[in-house]
Amino acid sequence: MIFLLLAAVVYTSVWYFASLALGRADIMDSAWGIGFVVLAWGWHILVAPLSVFFLGLLTLHQVRLSGYIAWRMAQKPEDKRYAAWRRDWGDTFWWRSYFQIFVLQGGIIALVLGALVVPKVEAEPSWVLVLGGALWVYGMAYEVGGDWQLMRFKASPANTGKVLATGLWARTRHPNYWGECCIWWGYWLILGMPLWGILAPVLMTFLLLKVSGVAMTERTMRGSDAYETYKKTVPPFAPTGHFF
Repeated sequence: MIFLLLAAVVYTSVWYFASLALGRADIMDSAWGIGFVVLAWGWHILVAPLSVFFLGLLTLHQVRLSGYIAWRMAQKPEDKRYAAWRRDWGDTFWWRSYFQIFVLQGGIIALVLGALVVPKVEAEPSWVLVLGGALWVYGMAYEVGGDWQLMRFKASPANTGKVLATGLWARTRHPNYWGECCIWWGYWLILGMPLWGILAPVLMTFLLLKVSGVAMTERTMRGSDAYETYKKTVPPFAPTGHFF
């Protein structure tokens, strides 16, 4: 675990200095996913071998997610959350951002990944591996599908001020976050359901629901009449009444 924590500090420090050069701290959002990949492969190569199946799925998932976030960021200025911190923290932003944005998120990456890979599991029952893989595929379908549908919706000027309420967005208000949650529970199954490893999907579910995902998005949409109407008929997270 010490290895993961130190690696996370080094990794996020690199992105911190990049943020100073670029003048935007929101690059940590795109660096988040790649951090899991870098730390997982580092653990696999330098500490203890991991399931290649797990590493492959993790790499595909996180590279796709980081790439999508980076592409979205390139089209607009610094995220308003980070811009607000930059304004509120004033002259202390240069050091507070290091600890409260970069090191903090690096610590979360190390904690989540460590919960999965540090515990030793002798063998995974084949049915658990299959179930975990199926849950991962299901989650990726929701995450990628939700992102793709939203991207197409926002690309049309005719949809300005409107709320996407079709496709996966008619089943849950946050198909991308629901998919991400399922993916992490899939990882836990794929790695053999380590007892303490359940901390990883539980923590990710909490973050997605209460911190950086659903809760944050719902706050930004508060006051929109269209969104308030949408909320009355579509569940916030887990789809109800159907699997897809």
